[in-house]
Amino acid sequence: MKRYFVVLVLVVLAAIVTIGLVTKQKRRAHSLLHKIPTPKPHLHVSPKGDVVEHIHIYPAPVPTLSTEAETSEIERGPTDKSKKKTRVQIAWEDLVDVETVKRDLQPYTIAEMHEMWEKSQTLTREAHPETYISTGMDEIDRLYPRDEWIQRYMDLGHPFYAHWNYRQALLHRSELAEDRKRFNNTEPRYENIPDSSEKTRTLRRLGLPPETTWEEYEETFIKWKVVSANVFDRAFGKDSSLDGGTVSIDGVFTPFKANTVYAYVSNKVEYSKFTGANLTREEKDNLMMYGVAPEGIHVVYTDAKGNPLPPDTPTPRFYERHIKQLEEAQAHVEKVIADHEMFFKSLPEQTQKPEPPGPHNIQLWFEVLQELHGGDLPKDLRDLQQVIKELDAIRQAGEEKMQPNGAPQGHRPPERSNPKASTPPELPEAQ
Repeated sequence: MKRYFVVLVLVVLAAIVTIGLVTKQKRRAHSLLHKIPTPKPHLHVSPKGDVVEHIHIYPAPVPTLSTEAETSEIERGPTDKSKKKTRVQIAWEDLVDVETVKRDLQPYTIAEMHEMWEKSQTLTREAHPETYISTGMDEIDRLYPRDEWIQRYMDLGHPFYAHWNYRQALLHRSELAEDRKRFNNTEPRYENIPDSSEKTRTLRRLGLPPETTWEEYEETFIKWKVVSANVFDRAFGKDSSLDGGTVSIDGVFTPFKANTVYAYVSNKVEYSKFTGANLTREEKDNLMMYGVAPEGIHVVYTDAKGNPLPPDTPTPRFYERHIKQLEEAQAHVEKVIADHEMFFKSLPEQTQKPEPPGPHNIQLWFEVLQELHGGDLPKDLRDLQQVIKELDAIRQAGEEKMQPNGAPQGHRPPERSNPKASTPPELPEAQ
């Protein structure tokens, strides 16, 4: 009975893995230095009184973080489906022995499964005809007839040795029907992010490229469910005390453990993913930026596929990348000051120049540069000033948050329960 309940919970969890228990954090698509616009020519007065055209020249930014569009294939999926297999396809080929499943884990015909387990379904056309129609199950049956659907699962290696296998396979039809609606929605959710449509988000869920057809998505969806069922079976076969878990599209099983978070922090883009105990947005940001875990929470860092990293791996975080950007931005200011050296003589004698530029007096130098530009900084310098303020705020926060021994500051309740599927109202269940 416990196994039956746990498997049903896992079915629900697997269905919502990308919206609930697994959360993804994205902060900025670019290095902050990319926010600085191209400088425009402007005029200065030379010490001799001549009007001279001048333009600021910045060193090329050091690539520290890619844009979201440049995310690696392991995070976003292959860009050319004609040349590379999808991650789900690789997992299915590696982890599902179809012939063994058919021999050992599919002991019944489809007709026998209907006869044995149809009555175990809370919602059936015969028992609740009006509710069956009002909940859309008749449309689901039209889109995905039961016999054909189960046969596809059997052909791809889904186990059907117990009634929960039967139930979960039929439940997946409703999930796929919702994906169909999202797949057909190509309108961007955000005006300034062209690839933010529901279709794009749905494809990314399974690591698929933009040109994927619906038929290809459907096939990949079913193979992912088949992989998940096989991986779950093996995990519970090894440890029946498990409280649940998720299976990634690479076929990696992540168990749910009290007070444990599995964290992936990309070293290519400013992107992270968390699985396990629920964290607040601030806690996720602290983990992603500073590597600071909430009190009472054990963090297991993983690679992009979900495999735990070796214990001696340096803590993945974005902090050092931003400090590198800060140093680069300050070097930009020093370059601008050096390029304006000849014009400083045109300033009033009472204007006090700060000490040579450094992190401690950058803002004072911006005041001098402002006066040098007639009281109004050009847009590139205004944006550079703002970038330095943002990066310096990250630096200061890091110094406060990161302890020498790596322990976080602040207090948090010591116990957290595993994430659980929400309890639905007591209504007839969809199949």
